[in-house]
Amino acid sequence: MKKIILVTALFLAGCNTSQPNLISNKFTVVMPDKSMFYCPTIDSLPKSNTLTDVEVAKTVVELYKDNKICKNSINQIQKFLKDSQAKITQP
Repeated sequence: MKKIILVTALFLAGCNTSQPNLISNKFTVVMPDKSMFYCPTIDSLPKSNTLTDVEVAKTVVELYKDNKICKNSINQIQKFLKDSQAKITQP
């Protein structure tokens, strides 16, 4: 009977040892695609002293298009980062 109690006590003592930590946190940096960082710019504006109404209109349209493309790029980056954050925080 003493042997059974001794074996049981040793068995329980062996089960009571600390287990290695099986869970670890790994943080990663998520970088968006380079195409999302594209914001077109106008390299040179027409000379203001010889500017015609048509050239002003074309410049305004070009600036509007560039701004629209850049805004879409920024919105895509924000969406990408929010989606990545949601994937990382999911259990």
